[in-house]
Amino acid sequence: IAINYLLPIIASSIIDLVSNIQGYYNSLMTNIDGLPEDSIFRNEIFLDIIDSIKNIDLKQFFNMNRLAEYAQGVINVAGGIFDFFVAIIVSVYLLLQRKEILEFIKKLGKTLFKEKTYRNFGKYFDRTNNIFFNFLAGQLLDGIVIGIISSIAMSILGVKYAILLGFMIGIFNLIPYFGAIIAVIIATLITLLTGGFWQALIMVIVVTILQQIDANIINPKILGDKLQISPLLVIFAVSLGGTYFGVWGMFLSVPIAAVIKVL
Repeated sequence: IAINYLLPIIASSIIDLVSNIQGYYNSLMTNIDGLPEDSIFRNEIFLDIIDSIKNIDLKQFFNMNRLAEYAQGVINVAGGIFDFFVAIIVSVYLLLQRKEILEFIKKLGKTLFKEKTYRNFGKYFDRTNNIFFNFLAGQLLDGIVIGIISSIAMSILGVKYAILLGFMIGIFNLIPYFGAIIAVIIATLITLLTGGFWQALIMVIVVTILQQIDANIINPKILGDKLQISPLLVIFAVSLGGTYFGVWGMFLSVPIAAVIKVL
């Protein structure tokens, strides 16, 4: 479904957005020039932000050197896909022999550790496994749900690139707390350029309501409150993980913090 339907629409939306960004900018500036002199959108700070957006040269991303880098990226992706299929094959063999592997690990554990240590190790290993499984599977499902709902809502509102923006919101939603904020900011800027102020404002209100429903109803229902860690610890973990390990750190920091808390 993703390859045949979603990716072509998203790719087409990206190409169209890049091609028409100058026209959207000119339209935005025309609307701003028509506003009263005392409007908040005609102050110096806002105009400086608009100028900085104008000065972004999108063509630099599509010159020959960039195209060569993109080609190398495609090769790397192809290598990653090959590794992925090799991993699947290895996983099949591991699953076929899982009982023998588990029996060996149990025998090895009983040989190396005392009985109490062995039992504690098994208990914490099971809890750690459950934490990671519940978090990763739950966040992925939640991201898909919020991505679909956001795409439908923005399509109803007539927002241009609705599927692209909904898909982006779903991906960013995998990052606790900060992901939703970043996604809404990006979606707002694009909608402001393509649909004007009022459409962007309505979009922000609708998406914010959807995210509140997700944060208070859908996400807790999917995760089942399995992690049982405070919001303060989540914010601290995401900040620390993002600082030292980037996006992967932001994504994996919460289950790791939950495991540390258990230990």
